Amino acid sequence: MTKDKKHGSEDAINKSSYDELEAKIWQLEDKLIQQRQPEEPCSKDKKYGRKFCELMGLMVDNVPDLIWAKDMGDKYIFANQASCDKLLKCSSSEEAVGNKDMFFAKKERESGHNHTFGEICVNSDEIVKLSKKPGRFLEYGLVRGEKLILDVHKAPFFNSTGEMIGTVGAGRDVTKEKETQQALENASRILRELANEVAGVAILACDEEMRITLWNSTCEQIYGYKKDEALGRNVCRLIIPKGMQTEAVRLYNRLLEHEEKIPAQEFILKDKLGDEVYVYVSHILKKSSIGRELIFIGLDLSPLKQAEEERRILAKQLQQAQKMEAIGTLAGGIAHDFNNILAAMLGYAELAKEDCVPGSTVSQDIDLVIQAGNRAADLIRQILDFSRQSDSSRNPTLPGTIVKETLKLLRSSLPTTITIEQDLDMDAGHILADPTQIHQMLLNLCTNSFHAMEKTGGTLSISLSRKTLIQKDLANIPGVSPGAFVQISIKDNGSGFSPALQEKIFDPYFTTKQTGKGTGMGLAIVHGIVKNYGGFITGRSEPGVETVFDIHLPAIEDTVQPDHISSDLIPTGNERIFFIDDEDMLVDMGKTLLEQLGYRVTIQTSSLEALMTFKKQPDSFDLVITDQTMPEMTGLDLAERMLQIRADLPIILFTGYSSLITDQMIKASGIKEFALKPLSTQKLATLIRKVLDQQ
Repeated sequence: MTKDKKHGSEDAINKSSYDELEAKIWQLEDKLIQQRQPEEPCSKDKKYGRKFCELMGLMVDNVPDLIWAKDMGDKYIFANQASCDKLLKCSSSEEAVGNKDMFFAKKERESGHNHTFGEICVNSDEIVKLSKKPGRFLEYGLVRGEKLILDVHKAPFFNSTGEMIGTVGAGRDVTKEKETQQALENASRILRELANEVAGVAILACDEEMRITLWNSTCEQIYGYKKDEALGRNVCRLIIPKGMQTEAVRLYNRLLEHEEKIPAQEFILKDKLGDEVYVYVSHILKKSSIGRELIFIGLDLSPLKQAEEERRILAKQLQQAQKMEAIGTLAGGIAHDFNNILAAMLGYAELAKEDCVPGSTVSQDIDLVIQAGNRAADLIRQILDFSRQSDSSRNPTLPGTIVKETLKLLRSSLPTTITIEQDLDMDAGHILADPTQIHQMLLNLCTNSFHAMEKTGGTLSISLSRKTLIQKDLANIPGVSPGAFVQISIKDNGSGFSPALQEKIFDPYFTTKQTGKGTGMGLAIVHGIVKNYGGFITGRSEPGVETVFDIHLPAIEDTVQPDHISSDLIPTGNERIFFIDDEDMLVDMGKTLLEQLGYRVTIQTSSLEALMTFKKQPDSFDLVITDQTMPEMTGLDLAERMLQIRADLPIILFTGYSSLITDQMIKASGIKEFALKPLSTQKLATLIRKVLDQQ
């Protein structure tokens, strides 16, 4: 059969079905007419019969439900107005006849929507035609892109010979109802998920016997019990500490019996391990057909408590840090003046020594004065280093020399109840370090030993040796490479510390000393210095027996020698030096000292007057030595103005302390050298010659 013939045949079938349906309707009407009383005119019976049909048609067209009839090819034989509007998008039943609807039913999984409306029927017409039985169906589909959900009843209809010739149907648009139902189900699901998953909020419910009926995931996290471990168990025995259980039962009964409302408050409960858990709890009384339930909503306060404790510790550490900062600020504030005083004291002491008989008592006493002054200068440098207001420089250093100097200083300050023993290998090798920092480390460790033996006395032992460590030796020391090390060991037989404190001894602000005996920063500073040098430090203790700290610093090649200044030969000269400082005492001392070294000296205590003097005779000086911190004009500004007048002028800048001066600034300004006060005669003379000989 050709395509045209096929379509013609389908049209014929559709027309035949329609005609047959119409004939059936008129047959039904004729039967009704025949059943009328004989005295009623036939025309009148036909008139009322047709009116009945018209009335039925009017009713069918005006009901909100969809009513239709289709032939076996699913083409409409009849459609009421609602069907035309919803399914065919046409204006009348006449226009609908012979057409197929525009409703495309789809399976839910193919639709791209997340609605769950129950069983979805893809083609219910085929089901009715195959089964030849009526049925009810829920259909989900699209009409011109508009979503439509239909609750439909369909049935077959037959001709006079019993042959099925089409289907009839009636349905209702339930789109809004189903979407509302789905929205409610989604909201209920979301609420259940929120109750189970909301972070930090524990939700549990108990019946009248205190048995747990609800236990969300946050309860599992806070209390440590899984859901299947908690459900059905007595809440009092599970999470209430023993000392609080009696009061908890009394409170629970009060809430149930009197429906008493108590304000939310903080409770200390327990977890599965028996540890304390801080929870802020409120409650809700719920009544249902199965009885009464108490729902408890708890906010886990443990992280807040931990944060509060951390803040308390940090506040204490901040207080200690502020004390340390205050020391640094104080040191910076007094360093300039104090170093000026030391410079004058040491300078005049050295001048006085020149007039003494070598080896005499006076000469020896002056040596002690000079030694004490140098220690005071070192102390200021250590404080400045500690407060990070002074940069440390590393040079090849023999640690044995520093250890000896430190022991001499300690011996004069330690009581006679403490014995000092030393075992020093002076050939242990060089290290690359700042001697002042090594001195500081030794003082800190030895001071700790002194405090540990202060009451009972004891022995302080210091040893120095060379060690070669392989990878196996450094298995537990991260970040340190194998090689040669200089080991400094400090041992005492004082009170010591317990093994439990082993991991904390190098923590900042940790101390086992009594209040006022230490800040808790000594070992932390030592650890930081050693680590910065690429070494490591270990500590071990047997309380009451001995405590040992071993410092390992990387050794360097002995071919690298430190700068060495001969103590026997002080260089001299006869050049012209312009010496500028706002301290009269230093100016007078400097003039005397430099003249003794053979130099011709011009002095000035005002930076402005010094600049005016230099402008008048810029070629009259071979070297300018100026202080940095002066009124009217700083030494750096003075030097820059002098260099504008005479670019080849050698200048040495001195200061007792200045946080504003850096090596980069000195190099950029053209100043030859920068040095901190005080300087010994030997170092000053050597520095002067170094600058002059470079010209």
